[in-house]
Amino acid sequence: MLRRRGSPLPNLVLAGLLLAGLTAAAAAPATDAPAPVPVSLAGQPVVSTISPLTGPSTGATTVTITGTGFTGATAVTFNGTDAASFTVDSPTQITAVTPAGTAGPVLVRVAIGACVSSAGGSFTYTAPVVVPPVIPPIIPPIGLPPIVTSISPASGSTAGGTAVTITGSFLSGATGVSVGGSAATSVVVVSATQVTAVTPAHAAGSVSVSVTTVFGSGTLPGGYTYTEPPLERAGTRMQKVFFQMPVACPAPPGVPAPVTATAGTSSITVHWAAATPHDSPVTGYTVTASPGPATCTTLVTDADPLGCVLGATAGVQYTVSVVAESAAGASEPAVSDPVTPAAPVVPLAPPDTPLTLTTDKGRINSAAPGQQIVVIGTGFAAHSTATITLYSAPLTLGTVVTDGNGDFSKPVTVPAGIATGVHTVVAQGVAPSGNPRAMKLTVTVAPRAAAAGLAVTGAPAGPLALAGLAMVLAGAVLLRPRRPRLG
Repeated sequence: MLRRRGSPLPNLVLAGLLLAGLTAAAAAPATDAPAPVPVSLAGQPVVSTISPLTGPSTGATTVTITGTGFTGATAVTFNGTDAASFTVDSPTQITAVTPAGTAGPVLVRVAIGACVSSAGGSFTYTAPVVVPPVIPPIIPPIGLPPIVTSISPASGSTAGGTAVTITGSFLSGATGVSVGGSAATSVVVVSATQVTAVTPAHAAGSVSVSVTTVFGSGTLPGGYTYTEPPLERAGTRMQKVFFQMPVACPAPPGVPAPVTATAGTSSITVHWAAATPHDSPVTGYTVTASPGPATCTTLVTDADPLGCVLGATAGVQYTVSVVAESAAGASEPAVSDPVTPAAPVVPLAPPDTPLTLTTDKGRINSAAPGQQIVVIGTGFAAHSTATITLYSAPLTLGTVVTDGNGDFSKPVTVPAGIATGVHTVVAQGVAPSGNPRAMKLTVTVAPRAAAAGLAVTGAPAGPLALAGLAMVLAGAVLLRPRRPRLG
């Protein structure tokens, strides 16, 4: 990766700002001043998960947002609407209260000044289920006043906006909820034992929580405690202002245009202009043919980082796109004009090559007319066309497109009418460099009858056997003992 050496002046300015912020924080009262919040200027925040994933469209749902780069967050939005409130718990977690919205999924984003998370999480608003009070049709209502037994959470910010769940008995038909004597908002009767609401603003301290129905009110003394929000403590105001400084999102490189694509034999040679780096140095380039799947990548440290060769199928029209890569992301693609690669040209004589083809049965040296042979070739350009030819007189047995490693396995058939003798099977195409590549396999073609069994050499066996038998009989006659003559 190439690195640029920058001027030390921006580092000195940042160090000065940090020293000023720390000095102001040290001058404030130390009793409740929290530890300084780390500065994160690395780039835009990233939202990973949201829990829970759903809540009523009336808002007031407390959600936990996890991700990275949350330090110094200045806003949390739900489909563009600011959260009712939020707290940065850590660089990787934010707790927020949803605003009111329309039923359906919405995007959740986190912003640090002008830098907004590029891909937000999804939260789904649901229509609230309101249980209407049951009113007897004839007799006057008779019931018991509500009883409040607990509230969760039991504490929240003095600014209000905390979604709470109140549990008790006889809560059906609740007409109001008060916290510390002030009316809560977004009151929803979930059941006869549960009501949800959003707390109003109130001074710090413990307060009573009351639920009112047509039958009276129920109160939980000291059931809820208001606390000061962290960013409002003494000694942290300077930090709050300091960390709201705008953070610019890192910009990816410029477009590496123009792109020149030149069609060759089963290949495309591609060259492009160097991209302009912005906030991060260019580390390399990714080249993609369309239709695929051929690709290639280069690094700026390569001998030729602005060019490469792609294997291609002969007769297919392609366009080639190039993007520049960097730590800040990829550039927009630059696209070439369409080109169409040509098929390998079959010469009249087999090319001179030391490279040997093999088959699925290994290296063979003989074949019969009409026999099928699975030819295996290697080392060609990935996804390129190779032609398989039979010599003496060139006869094309087939074409094949190589795989992602530049290899192929292709069944071909020896012609039934081929002459007997020595022949050469040749696979021709291009190497990954774009140069011609050829591999060959020499086979001897015998007649069909000879190919059915072992070859026989010398004189015919039948006459020889008869001659041998005659010689044995003649020898037996000559060796028979003779009787002596009588005188």
